[in-house]
Amino acid sequence: MSEATGSSDRAGLFTATRPLFGLVSLWTVLAVAVWVSTETHIDHVDWEKGSPVSVLGSFLPESVLANEWLFEASRWVLWGAAACWALRLLVPFMGWVTFGAYTLHASMFWENLPWFRHKFVLPALLLFVHAMWFQCYRRELRAARGDLLAARVCPGWVPFLGIYSVATFYGLAGVMKLWRGGLAWGDGLSLQLWMYRFGDEDWLLTQWILADRRLAMALQAGALLLECLAFLVILFPRTRAPLALGLIGMHLGIEFTFGIPFASNVVLVMVVLLPWTRRALERFEWPARSRSAAGHRAVVETGHASDRG
Repeated sequence: MSEATGSSDRAGLFTATRPLFGLVSLWTVLAVAVWVSTETHIDHVDWEKGSPVSVLGSFLPESVLANEWLFEASRWVLWGAAACWALRLLVPFMGWVTFGAYTLHASMFWENLPWFRHKFVLPALLLFVHAMWFQCYRRELRAARGDLLAARVCPGWVPFLGIYSVATFYGLAGVMKLWRGGLAWGDGLSLQLWMYRFGDEDWLLTQWILADRRLAMALQAGALLLECLAFLVILFPRTRAPLALGLIGMHLGIEFTFGIPFASNVVLVMVVLLPWTRRALERFEWPARSRSAAGHRAVVETGHASDRG
């Protein structure tokens, strides 16, 4: 077993471990944030506005939220700051600039849409977690700059809060469905209506759902149950793999059926929630550490031999 098998579950929330997994998760979140920002626009500025759907939308005036120049500027600031953060330049400042630019950009996009794009929430949560990491461990990260991968600078709360963010994102989505629609939300009828209105008629799953109410009910109730059970991954590590695979399957089904892109969420769930990602990185680290330790022992033994001579 690798020395770093010490995820937050074993090593403790405030025990620092080597940062390879934390860095990979950071680079993934930054890539996803830049990726989804390429899909944004404010093409519906002239449409009648409803209730605010973002924190910034609740106090910024509509003239600011609809400003095309500010919208494009926030995108470019996000891209530049994300690149600096990935290269560990001007951190932790660039971490907060990335988080702020992403939040502003996504908020402006939301407030000028006639619908809500949920997939923009999860990157914001994970950007905040990683910005907190670089803020709290800024001295340690700077001191270890020359040999970062060997330094113990990633506390257990970084991967834990990543898992917590994913769990609450999906878990609260399930709770809200139950709160607004009750158990009747999963009766299958609304799914059939959505399939009829927006589904891909050539997709076999669409045809099956429209033809069989029981299948529609099973899929819809299953998705609701899956979201509600997401809270379990916080306390029970063994639930992470099956629930992550279930969430990935749900997103792929939505994308292939309705054409709603959720590939960004699939990537984040794979990296943050699937335990196999961390284990693979730990196996990658172990041979390098073993060679380093062997080299260190050889140097020490050589030194002892020269002393005896």
